[in-house]
Amino acid sequence: MDQLFNQTFILWRSTPLIQFAKKTRQELVNSLALFLSDAVDMVIGDGVGEPNPTRNILLDIDFEYMKINGWDSVDKTSLPIDFQIKIWYKNRQNPTKHQIYLLPATVPRNNNNNNGNDPMLDAKDYPLILTRFNNKQMADIVQQWLQTEFGCHITKFHTSGGIMKALVDWWTSSLIKKYDFEANETLPPQYALELTYNLSFSEQLSSITINVSMEELRKMQNLLQKTDLTMMELLEEHLYDTLRIKIDYCTLSCVGTPVAYISNNSQMKLLTNGGSRTQYLEFLSELCDLAGTTF
Repeated sequence: MDQLFNQTFILWRSTPLIQFAKKTRQELVNSLALFLSDAVDMVIGDGVGEPNPTRNILLDIDFEYMKINGWDSVDKTSLPIDFQIKIWYKNRQNPTKHQIYLLPATVPRNNNNNNGNDPMLDAKDYPLILTRFNNKQMADIVQQWLQTEFGCHITKFHTSGGIMKALVDWWTSSLIKKYDFEANETLPPQYALELTYNLSFSEQLSSITINVSMEELRKMQNLLQKTDLTMMELLEEHLYDTLRIKIDYCTLSCVGTPVAYISNNSQMKLLTNGGSRTQYLEFLSELCDLAGTTF
């Protein structure tokens, strides 16, 4: 999981990949290589190249299964996947690497078809895809290849205010669990929660950011035990009572925790040394669940 830290990803969501289980690694690599060479003016190389090539060269496609200990896949045969595409664009000094990580489902989807001819029998469910592309053209091409090859539907995962609020509720509830003590206590976070809101109704102020310390957040978490409120509802009440800010009239644009940042433009970044390993796993799992179950 180390390769996922300190990188900003664009999030995609996907329906199950039909017939994925029948494809070998080499078949996938060959299929994508041919698709890329047809879609772009590109030649397939042998993995090596020289600076400033006169044509775009596809140097390498690396397809590997990743081992993330503790990832609780619904289908135990499904492992996270690391796709890397290395291209040396013409007139460039150095090659460019594009990265795609597919995370398998941790909750089942509804599938009531028990027919033996059900095409879903050979499907694999990867609802959350983390992507790092250096240009939009390549992102569009890989998205098109996945949809063509596996009969799936892929879109950007719009992390709406409701989804980010669900992640806030997960994060604050995680603070009262025993695995807090797995965290590195020599690196305590200066804050426990950061919320950024966009203000479309104000000409003088475009956004506001609210930071909540760990001590304050734990106190609020204790208060929640005596109410039917969520953490976000309690925060909204507190801000109105103390500052007369009706924060639910604003647009929640970014949520930051010591574990990760996530924004409403489908971007996510995992931070190092922000929590226990279990919290990182639970964060990604929660995000994966939301990608597969919210529409």
